[in-house]
Amino acid sequence: MIRPAWGVSSGAVHLGRRGGILAGLAAGIFVGAFFGVAGAAAPANYEIGANPNNTFTPGVLVIQPGDSVTWTNLGGYHNVLADDASFRCADGCADTGQTGEPGTGWSFTRTFPVPADIPYHCEVHTFADSEGFGMRGRLIVALFNDGFEDETAGGWSLVVP
Repeated sequence: MIRPAWGVSSGAVHLGRRGGILAGLAAGIFVGAFFGVAGAAAPANYEIGANPNNTFTPGVLVIQPGDSVTWTNLGGYHNVLADDASFRCADGCADTGQTGEPGTGWSFTRTFPVPADIPYHCEVHTFADSEGFGMRGRLIVALFNDGFEDETAGGWSLVVP
């Protein structure tokens, strides 16, 4: 099942699977009182758009281990490169025998099996050493509360720097 991130502006956080769209912005966001649902959920697929206005939507996406993300070029000449170079994709990915070169009209899906914080960018629309500037996004693969709250902690929260 593909679950689009509806109505999220650039810089907003979309909390995948058991959450909702959060009204958080860029640095230092505190997301509190997240309520999960008990039981294990099947892995989900989420969508990120590479937009003609040189943005990724949503700008930040939080998913669980085992979920996948489909990036789709919605217009323009783009690609997606993880800041740590763990993947470079566009019309296919460099680690799967393709080049990951920027292009138009592409879509690709990757599964993220373990928790991670993965900032990424478009090579064409982000200048070298321009951390925080240009066409950038962030994928956070995090373990979520499964509906059991820690009474001493007052519930579940996530800090997105």
